[in-house]
Amino acid sequence: MNVKTLFFYSVIEMMYLWLLILLFVVYIYIHIRLKQPRRLLEKEVKNYIDKRNAILLDVRSLSEWKQQHHPLSRHLPIDRLVFDLEALVPNKDQPIVFCCKRAIRSHAAAIIAKHLGYTDIAYTGYCNSISV
Repeated sequence: MNVKTLFFYSVIEMMYLWLLILLFVVYIYIHIRLKQPRRLLEKEVKNYIDKRNAILLDVRSLSEWKQQHHPLSRHLPIDRLVFDLEALVPNKDQPIVFCCKRAIRSHAAAIIAKHLGYTDIAYTGYCNSISV
């Protein structure tokens, strides 16, 4: 084999290697994206709850919840989530929407629920402004 042939084979091998790396990165990205809970915008929450008959769980502190909360929401502080979620929602296929003030705690709660085996999870940060 001459130098040109060797160079040609090494270029093709490198292209295959880069293609495999690219496919692996795409696979990992899709796998991670599919495991992420869905974030709902303010205008989507009511429709999502109505269509799916979802449970609205407010994960804020008790004092925040007492100040103002959605009339249909159930209160489950995030620090009690791991202990009380299965008692409150025994069906792991039941749609759940977690809410809080800025979607930080509700996002964390949604991830915890996913790890606990719940399948239909969403979260939002508009607890006080969700229309009835």
